Amino acid sequence: FDKATFRDAPKFALRLDVNGEKLIESDESFTCAPSPIIFDDYRIGEHYDAREEIKGWNEIDFDDSNWQKSIIASVPKGEARLCTADPIRVEKEMKPEKFYKLDGGYLYKFPQNNTGVCRLKIRGKHGQKIVLTYGEVVNENGLTIKNLIFGDRSPALMHKDVYICKGEGEEVYTPRFTYHGFQYVYVEGVTGEQAREDLLTYVVFHSDIKSVGSFECSDEVLNKIQENVRRSDVSNFHYFPTDCPQREKNGWTGDIALSAEQIMLNFSAQNSFKVWLDNLRAQQKESGQIMDIIPTTGWGEIGGPSWDAALMQTAYHVYKYTGDRKILEDNIGAMRKYLRYAKTKINENGLFSYGLGDWVQIDKPASRPDTPKEITNTLALLDCCTKTMRIMEVLNDFTDYDYVNEFATYIKKRFREVYVENGRIKDEYKTQTAISK
Repeated sequence: FDKATFRDAPKFALRLDVNGEKLIESDESFTCAPSPIIFDDYRIGEHYDAREEIKGWNEIDFDDSNWQKSIIASVPKGEARLCTADPIRVEKEMKPEKFYKLDGGYLYKFPQNNTGVCRLKIRGKHGQKIVLTYGEVVNENGLTIKNLIFGDRSPALMHKDVYICKGEGEEVYTPRFTYHGFQYVYVEGVTGEQAREDLLTYVVFHSDIKSVGSFECSDEVLNKIQENVRRSDVSNFHYFPTDCPQREKNGWTGDIALSAEQIMLNFSAQNSFKVWLDNLRAQQKESGQIMDIIPTTGWGEIGGPSWDAALMQTAYHVYKYTGDRKILEDNIGAMRKYLRYAKTKINENGLFSYGLGDWVQIDKPASRPDTPKEITNTLALLDCCTKTMRIMEVLNDFTDYDYVNEFATYIKKRFREVYVENGRIKDEYKTQTAISK
């Protein structure tokens, strides 16, 4: 994302209209000054130097004569749209379950693994530097973030918020421009007297998708799975659905293809899904190919049908559980376009193996091969055809219907010829995924 074409320096625009008339609009007469936020990064964290705070800066009689004049910034790229995705809101706050001294700092454990930040409350000395490192795993050496490293970023930087005290009584700091996925926080730079239960409060936040469904049964294992699924859903919803809230934070289409229905069974995510599909269509290539990360910076052209199915799966299940035809109308053209692209990817076996296949196969013995991509991708593509035809029937719009129907019929026939024997998947391909497909 450091190379994303939509990245730019932070910029500000303001216009206030009263009774239809412009009253205030930002221009070069606005003044500005450096912020106490000296570093921030979506994936790494935020650094705040309270010594740089300017007292009274937001009061009416503040003297800003030594502030600098603002400059005209370039207009943001892309199409200007109001964001109609669900806003991010605080769900709850949690106190630490326990904390204890560990090496040169203190390890705080919270009751759950969630997403958000920690609010720090401390009486510190001028210049005292406090480092919060967030993570999910504790081993014999303490907190480890090896499972969270992304790309070539240094572990010394990752998942850290830094606060430098101004030393004026009680100070309270909540990071603004980052979030983390975590259950543990390792705190460095505090004394034993400062390491109290109320030093940290876990502020849990995510997109404000409302709960609309629930599941409960007599089996506590299933109940716990449901609880974890729901917590994972909201932890991965920060304006758009992501693959993980603590590492990549990417909108991988494969994750959404598999999760769209259960998310809609649990939450009212339709507004955010609509916006995400708007971005998917905007990044669909002229050929019909779909990028496998949305939003993308150009990286992510290897998805294949099991990932690309997010287009059909998301629109179909939003309609199925809300009755909203608009999401079908918005996306049916992209579906047709994609299926025409998909047919060009037929392989020498008469099936489809482009893109990614079974991802992190469960309990794979060394003697058993991965599920062939021809199985996962061909059957995912068949499902794409089936859902597209159903959507056409709902919309009473049969453009390309015969083409899609013939495509689906061909896929079924050819797949059976290659992989099915006596009504079952052939023995050599009986992985868990192949059977469930």
